[in-house]
Amino acid sequence: MTTRAALRTRVQNIVGRTDTNSTTIIDDALDEALTEISLRHPFRELRSQSDLSIVADDLLIALPTGTFDIVELRLIDGVSSYPLILKSKKWVTELYPNIDADSTGKPELCYKEGSNLYLQPQCDGSYTIRITVLKLMDALDTDSEEPEVTSVDRAIVALASSIAFMSFEQFISSERWEAKFERALIVAIIADERRIGEDIRHDEFDSRMVVFPPNYVNDPFFKWKPGYYRR
Repeated sequence: MTTRAALRTRVQNIVGRTDTNSTTIIDDALDEALTEISLRHPFRELRSQSDLSIVADDLLIALPTGTFDIVELRLIDGVSSYPLILKSKKWVTELYPNIDADSTGKPELCYKEGSNLYLQPQCDGSYTIRITVLKLMDALDTDSEEPEVTSVDRAIVALASSIAFMSFEQFISSERWEAKFERALIVAIIADERRIGEDIRHDEFDSRMVVFPPNYVNDPFFKWKPGYYRR
């Protein structure tokens, strides 16, 4: 992890500018990079789980502050818990145009609008909604603040440099650093998705697999397609 001051210095060294105006441009570029990276991938550090309580007659529930997207939802009641199905508002309201008039029950469907989650059917008792949400990285307001996601420093510096070069009308350099950003982001995403501790298991040999003869691709009488096997 690196502070805003350290990130700024790295970008300044790349673009070759340290004047006051360029400092403002670079700081803005750093914040823009944080947002762009957040939108590209649901990094683990940006996900959080919380339990929200609902009671009888509730039609909606407020989402955790800063929610950008919903990763997962479950209804927990200690007896028969299950995933809560998240659909679009259009999908839910076409099936249930007047939710208030429907019978109450255990919520099974919901849709997100604004900072609220709307439930269907209207709640008939006390339950818990266990929710995992995704937020965007916060802007860096002070030089001592650090990005909330680890392993993205290279991607931040590369994209901020590209944005700064674009502001300085150095378009070739901007394109070059944008390409470096894309590569750095791929590395960061792979690191985030790595599941440490999982067993690596190989599929057992499948006797149904076709063994292709040598140079089968060029054999006009060979009818099997690559990768196809008989069941």
